[in-house]
Amino acid sequence: ESFSADGFECKIIANDAVEITGATTPATGTLIIPATIGNYTVTAIGDGAFKTSAITELDCSAATGLQRIGESAFADCSQLTTVKFPALENSSLTEIGALAFQHDTALSSINLQDTRIKVLEALFTKDMYDEVYFDDLTELSLPETLKEIKSYAMQFLGLRSITIPSSVKAFGEGVLEGTS
Repeated sequence: ESFSADGFECKIIANDAVEITGATTPATGTLIIPATIGNYTVTAIGDGAFKTSAITELDCSAATGLQRIGESAFADCSQLTTVKFPALENSSLTEIGALAFQHDTALSSINLQDTRIKVLEALFTKDMYDEVYFDDLTELSLPETLKEIKSYAMQFLGLRSITIPSSVKAFGEGVLEGTS
């Protein structure tokens, strides 16, 4: 069942949980993901939900029940500079889908340490032939819950510093390919 409320298009995915599938009007500026919409806890942002939006900041810090950000959820948001997650002690975020931030070349701040993800997929670029650089994303710290970094997960970034936790046991090929 789908419905619109508080400026969001939503899909009920459980008795008390909702997935945000988009916005009722084009999203611009700061996009704040709430903890609840109506009587439902926001547990997911759907695949492609805000693709090509003109958002400049994504603030999920209040969405403590958020467990999943879907594939390409914020892809092609060329003005997006900052992503905020709930503080780690309040975070439920365990999955960020592939290409969630693809082509968001203005992105300069994203703290993956405030997540509980176990597998890191290619969040920023499409494939090894899609050489769109992220020059502003210079530092990246990964969470202690991370177990696997998939192939090509962090390619073509402008990283000057990266912290990979000792919990990582699987490291795919070309993970940092094209990263300066």
